[in-house]
Amino acid sequence: MASPLAPDFVDRVRGAVDIVALVSECVPLKKSGRKFRGLCPFHPEKTPSFYVDDGKGLFYCFGCHAGGDAFKFVMLREHVEFVEAAKILARRLGVAIPETRQAGKPSEREALLAAHAAAAEFYHDTLKSRPEAAPARKYLVSRGVTPETAARLGIGFAPDRWDGLKGHLVAKGFSAELLVTGGLLVRAEGRQTTYDRFRNRLMFPIKSLSGDVVAFGGRLLGPGEPKYLNSSDSPIYNKRENLYGLHLTREGIREAGEAVVVEGYFDFASLWQAGVTHAAATCGTAFSEEQAALLRRFTERVVINYDPDAAGAAATRRGIDLLLGRGFKVRVLRLDAGLDPDAFVRGKGADEYRARLGAAARYFDYLLESAAEGEDLSSYETKSAVLKKILPVLELVPDRIERSGYVNVLAERLGIEDATMLAEIKDALVKGARRRPAQPAPPPPPMKVPEADGRLVRALMERGDVRDEVLEILADEDVAGTPIDEIVRVMRGRGERGEEVSYPVLSELLREPSRTVLARLAMRPEPVVSREEALRCAESIRLRRLRVERDRIQKEMERERDAARLDDLMRRKVEVSRQIDSLS
Repeated sequence: MASPLAPDFVDRVRGAVDIVALVSECVPLKKSGRKFRGLCPFHPEKTPSFYVDDGKGLFYCFGCHAGGDAFKFVMLREHVEFVEAAKILARRLGVAIPETRQAGKPSEREALLAAHAAAAEFYHDTLKSRPEAAPARKYLVSRGVTPETAARLGIGFAPDRWDGLKGHLVAKGFSAELLVTGGLLVRAEGRQTTYDRFRNRLMFPIKSLSGDVVAFGGRLLGPGEPKYLNSSDSPIYNKRENLYGLHLTREGIREAGEAVVVEGYFDFASLWQAGVTHAAATCGTAFSEEQAALLRRFTERVVINYDPDAAGAAATRRGIDLLLGRGFKVRVLRLDAGLDPDAFVRGKGADEYRARLGAAARYFDYLLESAAEGEDLSSYETKSAVLKKILPVLELVPDRIERSGYVNVLAERLGIEDATMLAEIKDALVKGARRRPAQPAPPPPPMKVPEADGRLVRALMERGDVRDEVLEILADEDVAGTPIDEIVRVMRGRGERGEEVSYPVLSELLREPSRTVLARLAMRPEPVVSREEALRCAESIRLRRLRVERDRIQKEMERERDAARLDDLMRRKVEVSRQIDSLS
């Protein structure tokens, strides 16, 4: 894979990275023989099929077939290209990033990230030191946010001017067009004029998992609407794929074994300040499938703690449906009437919040209590109405035994003793389970690699003492068009030039699907190939190619009418047959 980055820089990053530590930031790994194993961070699964080999510097999932080196892992996790992945790793490892070979401007993504970082700094500096930000500082005090928390979260203030941020960033060399693309500026309708998107607002930087500022949420100070204004989607930000504060709390979530999902920036800030370090907020949008997939990298347990109003109750119900359908264990924390997490912590303290959190109800108990609240359960009609609210959710529970157990709880809570009615409820759950939304289609099967080809690659990669001898037997044409074609050609070229041949190096150089094929072969559990087996594999592959060629010649002879051409084909067939006999 061609890269504009200097080779020595890529080598330094590759040499410094610990792929086990890198992957462990996203998913817990356990030692499994000479490798590490865990749940795949790139697709939902209950049985671990994701492996990391620190000796080879590779990962591979036997479920979704994602695989590669540390660079590829970051590319998949952060949705970036190779150059950006290398720079992310370099910043994480403290490796200096040199100038690229290709002169010119940074990529759009790099420029947008730089603009957002500069905007965050501008907003935060304005909050700390500008007289016009005095009302914002006073407001933070009224909400109980300390200067230390404001600094840790990077909270800032957008001045009440049309060009406060614009003037600052344009003076730093950022174009207005780029800032419009990133959502920091807005273009006046029907005109070329641009102006600040955020004005007179308390600003909350939204960061990606890697810690880059990708968007903002702004809380209006003073009259007007909307009270909260969030960045629109851009090339570096999708609100459905981000959770506010997760870059700070992912380790806390992993350690706690669960995530607390709240709605607002102040909810998160108050919990973080109170030492509740396993929360994340939904950035002003309904909980999404993408956010669920993001959380699944760190936990399979979620506590939903939304505002206790009608909108919060509706959002809680949607969140329960979504999380259950994706295999999460869900609890719901419902605080005292009228108090959101922020107000509760400020009013009753962190210890009381933790106590309530520990006693949070199972989603089923929450739903049943909510459905039956204020209802007269002595009437058949009321019981039926409650059941209609509960059953669609139970249909989402994938485990049949768990669903059956909830039927018994329902019967006890609602006082249902009629055997016929109980049977109908169970039957409805069975039928409803069949109607559950289909899970995402399984990934396509991996490219099939013949046994001899796979063993040959393992020998070439892991037996440098026999590599030249094997490649002497095997010609490029013997593997042309096969799954290992590119692997062998790249390896041969590096060997002829006296360059390093290793799994991480080849993984960087190969294109897809060859990179994934290499990772899959590297994770196979077979022992190292002996010299004799390696030679046999090479001969087997060569023999296969010769037999295919002989059959092709025979078919061509059957169609040929020119005598001279027929003689040439016959001589070629005889030669190929002789080679086959020598190898058989």
